[in-house]
Amino acid sequence: MENLLESLLVNNEGLLAVVIADKDGSLFAKAISPLVSPHVVDPLLSTTFAFANDQASKLGLGKGGMIYTSFDNMELTQFSCPPLYITLVSSPASNSGIMMDVGSELKKVVAALAEKMHQ
Repeated sequence: MENLLESLLVNNEGLLAVVIADKDGSLFAKAISPLVSPHVVDPLLSTTFAFANDQASKLGLGKGGMIYTSFDNMELTQFSCPPLYITLVSSPASNSGIMMDVGSELKKVVAALAEKMHQ
């Protein structure tokens, strides 16, 4: 899994980190570019995403699959694949559509792992 995440960093311009964790923030796999501080991939990100996703579903919005958040110095694209959550950290200059595509493709791989975890 680590090799796959590292290859995503190399092959996608602007992608700075990829983290796969559960709703409690327990790390499953990660890849971080040397250009970014390790603190930006705090496991709390997946916990916050899982909580926000759960709250949104209580509003009758249905299950959330992805959240995109833009900050001054980075962008987060997060995907729900319970019990795992994927966080992509990218530069503001990156193409957000490509990050969504990368996450969607990665979600297919993670879904197979998540399915095994449920068994």
